Amino acid sequence: MKLRPRKKSARAVCAFDAWDEIVGRMRAAARRAIFLDFDGTLVKIQRSPRVVRSSASVNRVLERLQRNPNFSVAIVSGRQVSDLRRLLPVRGLRYFGLHGGELGGRAIKLGKASRLALMRAKSAAQEHLGKLRGIWVEDKRFSFCVHYRNADEATGRTAGRILKQVMSPWREELHVVSGKKIWEALPREVPGKFAAVRHALGKMPADTAAVYIGDDETDEGVFAVLGDQITVRVGSADSTRARYFLSAPADVLRFLARLEREFRS
Repeated sequence: MKLRPRKKSARAVCAFDAWDEIVGRMRAAARRAIFLDFDGTLVKIQRSPRVVRSSASVNRVLERLQRNPNFSVAIVSGRQVSDLRRLLPVRGLRYFGLHGGELGGRAIKLGKASRLALMRAKSAAQEHLGKLRGIWVEDKRFSFCVHYRNADEATGRTAGRILKQVMSPWREELHVVSGKKIWEALPREVPGKFAAVRHALGKMPADTAAVYIGDDETDEGVFAVLGDQITVRVGSADSTRARYFLSAPADVLRFLARLEREFRS
């Protein structure tokens, strides 16, 4: 499948207002793929990712979509696949965890330099950032995440400066992606969610219609790569590479349920 990069638009269009256009494009395709972020997309962002729970309504809609032969459904998240399977126990779902670092529960192979850099940067981050009030360093084995949602603004700025210093010796081996009140350090072997989606679509027919729905900067890379596909930003309609937007996870659920009904066999 050829993917044309898309630039940031001035303003995305409400997906419900563009319903006929979206459905028309999907009907014209031989195959349809749906890729969904989790936090902030299927569920509301919480003060801690540990307290997030998926609703029965979300699970039911995903189950119906997955059973529908018109669709292939995948979750693309910064969470680990084991976490996603626990939160979304839907048979047949595909899971891409750690921003594509885990495919189907299997982590990609890291080089020796990346493993060493990740271990040392993670240790330094825990030492220097763990002492700051409201800052939490989450160890994900093949990455680590700095949460600053519960910190005040000044502490958040301080944490950002410290993280930059911590990462400085490992610029060749690691990179940082930003989400909503988080920074995540990833090995260079994991460029981001866009690589996982591009890999998945590369195995599908060239005329596959792809829907990608996500809510933050980690999803913007996917919007850019998917170009003229059906890309949906959750939240603001402004300054995004997505073509469409939905206001909140509740609207995402309504959109998916309507899509499933539209293509019900």
